[in-house]
Amino acid sequence: MIFFLIPALLVAVALVAVPARPVGRSKGQPWPDRVLLVLVAGFVVLHAGAWWQLTHGRTLPGSAEAQVVAPLVESDPRLSLALYLVNAVALLTAIVRFGGLRVRQPSGYVVGLSLTGAFVGLALLVWTVLTSGERIEDRIIAPIILPSPLEVLRAFPTLHFDQALVRNAIASFQRVTCGFGLAVLVAVPLGVYMATFPPLAAFFRPLALVGAYVPIVVFIPLTIAWFGATEVQKVGFLFIVCFVALLPLVIKSIADVAPAYLEVAVTKGATSWQLVRHVLFPVAKADIWDHLRGVYGVGWTWIILAEVWANADQGLGYLLDVSNRRGHTYNVFAVAVVIVVIAVLCDQAWRFGGRLLFPYRRAE
Repeated sequence: MIFFLIPALLVAVALVAVPARPVGRSKGQPWPDRVLLVLVAGFVVLHAGAWWQLTHGRTLPGSAEAQVVAPLVESDPRLSLALYLVNAVALLTAIVRFGGLRVRQPSGYVVGLSLTGAFVGLALLVWTVLTSGERIEDRIIAPIILPSPLEVLRAFPTLHFDQALVRNAIASFQRVTCGFGLAVLVAVPLGVYMATFPPLAAFFRPLALVGAYVPIVVFIPLTIAWFGATEVQKVGFLFIVCFVALLPLVIKSIADVAPAYLEVAVTKGATSWQLVRHVLFPVAKADIWDHLRGVYGVGWTWIILAEVWANADQGLGYLLDVSNRRGHTYNVFAVAVVIVVIAVLCDQAWRFGGRLLFPYRRAE
C-alpha cells in the first residue's frame, strides 16, 4: 500500500519544498516542471504495474473473486479504490501546481474543444482496452459488466427496429418537458414574489424547506398513491422535482439585483408592481434563463427513476429496465448514450436561445 502511495507522497513533499512560481512570470525555475514529469511518469508506471497484475496474476473482473478496481488490496476493495482516487487527485494537484496554468485565463475555443476531445478519446481508448478480446476469458472486464464500444453501437439497430427507441425517447422528452413547463409556470412568478415581498416569503417558506430537506425520491411513492401509476403521476413527479430545484434559484436571482436599480426607479415614482415588472424581473431574467437551462437537465436526471419505479410501458426508463432484467448490458449503455445525446442537444438549444435573447451577456 505504501508503495502505491508514492505519487501522492511525492506531490505532498513537492508542494512544501518547491517554491511557488510568481504569477505573470514567463520563465521560472526549470526543475519544478521536471518534478511534474517525474510524477506523471511514476503515476503511469505504477498503474501499469497494477493493471499487469490484474491481467497476468489475478482473477478477471466478473468472477466471484474479482475486486472493484484493482486487486492490490485483496482484503478490502474499498481501500484499493481509495488508493486510485488519492493518486488521481495527487496527479491533478501536481498538474495545477507545476503546469504553469493561469488563474481564470480563458484557453480559447479551439484549445478547449481539443482538450474535451482528448478526454473523450482517452476514455474511449481505455474502454476499448478493458473490453478487447473475442472470448470472455481474454477480456480484462467481462461483457456483462462492461460491454465494448462496438457492442454498444451494434445495440442501436436492435433498439430502434425491435424496441421503438425513437418513440420511447419522444415519450420521455414529452414527460420531462411537460413537468418542467408546469414548474416554470409556478416557480418563476412565485420566486419573484417571494424575493420581493417579505410577507409572501414568510408564508411560502415551508415550500423552500421541503425542497431543501426532504429527499426527492420520497415523492415517487406519494405521487403513485395520489395519482396511481399513470402519466399524470410521472409528469407530477417531474413537476415537483423541477419546482423544488427552480424556486430557490429564482429567489436568489431576484435578491441579487442591485438596490441601485430600485432606488432610481423609486425616485421616478415607480409603483410596487412597476418595480417588479420593469426593474427586478428584467434585470434578473438572464440569470433566470441560465437557471432554467440547468433545471431542465435536472428533469432528465430523474426521468429514468420515475419511469422505472412507476412501471411505465414506454420511455427510455422502460427500455433500460427491460434491458437490465434481460441482462443486456449493451442495451443499457446504448440507452445511456441516447440520454447523454439528448441532454447535450437540449443544453445547446438553451445556450443558443440565451444568446439570441440576451446578446449583451456576451460582453460580460
